[in-house]
Amino acid sequence: EIVYFPIFQPEGDFIIQQAGGVAGLEDTIWFGADGLLVDAFLALPESEGMYFSGPDLRFGANQGLTGTNYGDFLTRYEADYGETPPAAFHAHTYDATMMLLSAIDAVAVVEDGTMHVDRQALRDELDSTSGFAGMTGTLACDAFGDCGAQAISIVEHLDIDDPAASKANVVFSFSPTGDAPAVEAVEFTPGPLGATAIAPGGAVEIRALQAISGDVAFLGDDQVRGIELAIEDFGDINGHSVNLGTPEDDLCSAEGGQAGAQAIVAQEGVIGVIGTTCSGAAAAASPLLSAAGMVLLSGSNTSPSLSSDLEGTAGENYHPGYYRTAHNDLFQGATAARFAFEELGLTKAAAIHDGDPYTDGLATAFANAFAELGGEVVVYTAVNKGDTDMTAVLTEVAAGGPEIVYFPIFQPEGDFIIQQVGGVAGLEDTIWFGADGLLVDAFLALPESEGMYFSGPDLRFGANAGATGTTYDEFLVRYEADYGETPPAAFHAHTYDATMMLLSAIDAVAVIDAEGTMWVDRNDLRRELESTSGFPGMIGTLACDDFGDCGSQAISIVEHLDIDDPAASKANVVFSFSPND
Repeated sequence: EIVYFPIFQPEGDFIIQQAGGVAGLEDTIWFGADGLLVDAFLALPESEGMYFSGPDLRFGANQGLTGTNYGDFLTRYEADYGETPPAAFHAHTYDATMMLLSAIDAVAVVEDGTMHVDRQALRDELDSTSGFAGMTGTLACDAFGDCGAQAISIVEHLDIDDPAASKANVVFSFSPTGDAPAVEAVEFTPGPLGATAIAPGGAVEIRALQAISGDVAFLGDDQVRGIELAIEDFGDINGHSVNLGTPEDDLCSAEGGQAGAQAIVAQEGVIGVIGTTCSGAAAAASPLLSAAGMVLLSGSNTSPSLSSDLEGTAGENYHPGYYRTAHNDLFQGATAARFAFEELGLTKAAAIHDGDPYTDGLATAFANAFAELGGEVVVYTAVNKGDTDMTAVLTEVAAGGPEIVYFPIFQPEGDFIIQQVGGVAGLEDTIWFGADGLLVDAFLALPESEGMYFSGPDLRFGANAGATGTTYDEFLVRYEADYGETPPAAFHAHTYDATMMLLSAIDAVAVIDAEGTMWVDRNDLRRELESTSGFPGMIGTLACDDFGDCGSQAISIVEHLDIDDPAASKANVVFSFSPND
């Protein structure tokens, strides 16, 4: 009744032209494939009435990696080559080229002016392609190199004088991801972690778990703003708006992280969480959200305990479903140690923490790296959160005679330490060195902070464009216009990128069933995030390792020279390091 012949010209021409001369084929339906879905074959009189399978070419307003959509592409194609595309795979080949060039760009390393492209690294980068923005759709590579959107359509050829109309005359289509322009309704079966159902007209529910009260509320507020701007930029997902709801307060503490996570788990339909602000809160929140099948993405957690030791061993507070765009403090501690030992030429150091996973983890990373370089850590000590009198700990530090003191803690304890240094003998010539927890406007305004050094994320994002094309410079203009101030802390852009990662992953795995319900499978969402590679962030290109470290890991050291100009001090980079370049 039907003959399927997926071959090329000229053999295809001879078959269809000779079919009429063979008895018994008068009522047979003829069915070709993409090799014959070309203008020259469609012009044959005998081809009229045939069906053809091939790639679904209804790319519409799909934007490729650089923002070019298919409509723009077709206009340029015709202008440059004097004809419309005669065959089916021009856009696919454009996307393949973009994939290759993006992968080369991601793995290239410059050494002494020569750019090296490692062949194995290039293969690994392409193997990990996921969520790649193509004109043909969202691209993701499986283990054997299948990266396409896999959308297929069947067209019926009705007019030999109008091949373009026949190519657009879709009578049936299919996409395994559910995002083709005319998807066949699918029956959805949730995976082992369950799934979230979003009814027609319903919203995609995500939540923020940030420090929004207390001494460090400005840190959480800064990040909530980053989330809000990212949601605004990303827009709807398959026609569903994204709802942030009311942010939960992590209180920058284990107790706050636990309570906030419990409150979110109790809310129906929440897919993922952006947070926490503080690593100590994440250590308590992560196991609860993981057990509920949710994902937690942080723009500011940096404790190694939440991810790994960077050598394949999970940290004590790592739980599946946790990801972060902030750096791992093993990088920050090592960079701070190198600056003190190699750049400043110091050999005796002290470190102060407050017992929090962030402060203890970073102080430990610094101390270990400093010792490995050949320095001596003469004092390693702690204060308690809530302490106001730092005389005892400062006296202990002074007794060790350090040349530099690294104290990666938060306000207000950091305030009390630096303000009371002048009253302790033996610390007159000591250099004081803070970290990103104190790299905030309020601390930089203290007279005693002038002359200090600070380690933290490298904030020189400049013209970096995020997933929707917004650059960091544009983001800053909108931030100030919307909130009436410049960002007071360091991790707003990291949190914007974390939100973009979550929304992009939801968009990539969402499936719409026959009733119009959109399903987001929790296991699929984790796999999508785990495979993140080459993701364009405002902070740089993002790629996730096996334990959720996804950030660019770029660290800088700044010197604070003017309490009246904190922005200038944040930009006064005196040393930097990036494992990628």
